[in-house]
Amino acid sequence: MGRLLGRTLLIDGRKLERLWHGIAFGAWNSFICVLCLNLILAVFFRVADAYQYGQTKPTNPLSERYEKFEAGLLKLYPGMSERQVNGVLNETSTAERCWETSRGDSHLCRPNQAWQ
Repeated sequence: MGRLLGRTLLIDGRKLERLWHGIAFGAWNSFICVLCLNLILAVFFRVADAYQYGQTKPTNPLSERYEKFEAGLLKLYPGMSERQVNGVLNETSTAERCWETSRGDSHLCRPNQAWQ
């Protein structure tokens, strides 16, 4: 008979030890499997997003939403290449807006000038 916290158990100490090791081994392996599954899914979705959202072919939010609008974008931004236009539109669509209480309007908080 085994003892736990000063009490006699109905199970042998060796059986209790094997049971405890089995539970710990199963929990650890489950944890490792969840981590591996998470890594596999993260890589899969990163590749899918890169393919879908234009990291393989640079694009912008207007072209993604309105396919017919893409032909006229270069006319709206004369003197800029398609890459520069994509940079401008991606920057302004993802930038945070800050509210100016003194003027009563909003502006871009962090322009990063990535398109130049």
